[in-house]
Amino acid sequence: MLHRLAKVRAKAAEALMQSESLSFDQWLVIEALALAGSRSAEGRTMAEVQHATQVSGPTLTRVVDKLVMRAFLYREVDPADRRKVRVHLSDRGADLYARLADLLAADESEWLGSEALDRESRENIARITDTVEA
Repeated sequence: MLHRLAKVRAKAAEALMQSESLSFDQWLVIEALALAGSRSAEGRTMAEVQHATQVSGPTLTRVVDKLVMRAFLYREVDPADRRKVRVHLSDRGADLYARLADLLAADESEWLGSEALDRESRENIARITDTVEA
């Protein structure tokens, strides 16, 4: 049931991202880096991004390549371990994140308040969300 709910909401999110020509996987990477940005100016390794997004390694490489080409992200070699590459959100990527995060939050709020969900469903979703976020 959670998987079906996630797929429905992911499709709604993808529809909003079409205006920016972003895929859902691209959004997951941007979001992971944006959320990490408040904790670290060091960026994230590809392994950290993969853990945060659950996007497979080969797919993640292609996603990051495309986002770098569009100047939403940039890469730097880790100064402490030159074998590692760190991925950073650019200013352009941070602006995109802020804009889309607001749109997605508004869409989600609208969906949660819609007549498509009864009171019990809303309460269950709120409980699950609180549990997951904790």
